[in-house]
Amino acid sequence: MFEFVKNLFKKPEQVLEIPLDKLDEWLDNNATGVKEKLQAGMKDIKLRLYEEIEKANNNITVLEEAELRNPNIPMRAKHFMHGNRLAYVKYMRNFLDRLHVGNEFDSMVEFAKGFDSQLEEMNKSTARAYNILQEFFAHESKNIALNVKNMDNITKEIQKQFEDSNVLKITLIKDMIASLKNKTNMQKDISNSLINKKNEREQLMYKRQKLETICDEFKTSEEFDEYKGLKAFRDKTKKQIQEHSSQLSNSFSVLEHALKKFSRQLFEHEDLIEKYQKDAAAAIVGDSNLEILSMLEKLKTAIYKGNIDLKDKKRERTLEEINKLDKQYLTDFKNRHQTLYSTYKEIQEKLSSSDVEEKLNELMLKIDKVQLDIETLNNEIKELSSEVSKNKIEEIRQNLEENIKNFVNTDLRIVL
Repeated sequence: MFEFVKNLFKKPEQVLEIPLDKLDEWLDNNATGVKEKLQAGMKDIKLRLYEEIEKANNNITVLEEAELRNPNIPMRAKHFMHGNRLAYVKYMRNFLDRLHVGNEFDSMVEFAKGFDSQLEEMNKSTARAYNILQEFFAHESKNIALNVKNMDNITKEIQKQFEDSNVLKITLIKDMIASLKNKTNMQKDISNSLINKKNEREQLMYKRQKLETICDEFKTSEEFDEYKGLKAFRDKTKKQIQEHSSQLSNSFSVLEHALKKFSRQLFEHEDLIEKYQKDAAAAIVGDSNLEILSMLEKLKTAIYKGNIDLKDKKRERTLEEINKLDKQYLTDFKNRHQTLYSTYKEIQEKLSSSDVEEKLNELMLKIDKVQLDIETLNNEIKELSSEVSKNKIEEIRQNLEENIKNFVNTDLRIVL
């Protein structure tokens, strides 16, 4: 009970808030002891490493200046040895020049991280030359290899110093800070891009709405109504032409059987018969003297004389249709057809000279273009929103806060 009451009056622990851009500096200040301890332990190790590097450089000079124990070898072998010695010496000097452990903490970390890979690359690159030199200068080349082995052992001591001094934890935390900064910057860039895309989409939607309003107003204009009326009148006239043409076509369809038989008897009318059977309306327009009348009269005479064999009902129906197609009927038909066609042509010319269709198509194309741009932006916004959800900054921040707490025993909140 007393413990419960005591906890009621206990002050909550303060959580330290640190901006992300100040976190590296704060960590450096709180890891000073670790770094100083590492640097103190590194002094002797670094000294031994540089001594070994100096020995290796001296041994390379010895190898470079060494004379063959047996100078009486073939000239080809001497050239072979000389080329490999030059390559080996050049590579090893470059390798040693790159081995530098600075006094700064970050420089030590970089050296410890990179030595193993440098050593592996050196072994691969010099293996052949080293093996060849063992045949000519076994003692000199072996001394250099021993120097490198000693350097490897000293570097392992450096790496152990890192492990013992928690430096690797600092490095891990610094990497996590860098990752969080990178993720945060990416998030800001994505968020800004998302805002810009949404604003751009809003502008396009307003533009589309404005264009649609203009289009609707145009469709209710007097100019468009007149154009629409002309189109309706044109379509009506076209239908009248088709219906009127079908009347004469139907008549010649009735005469088709008799005309086929008749065309075999009167070759001079064969082309005319073919034109009327193919398109009677077009044929009568081209038949300026109505030659079809004399041909129909000859056909009627041939039927009466029995020169064309037709069954009774067919004969009666054919004669009835021929009698209907007299001069007055054909003249009236031709005049009516020409009047309808002239009207249709006049309307079509007015429609062709009008720019109403062009204006409407232009508006519709603009609307379609804006709509396509909106759909493209919708896809881009969807992708960016997906990127935002994948960028788990909060999870990374909490993980980093936990690692820092375990390292310096301090509760803190990273302010992004």
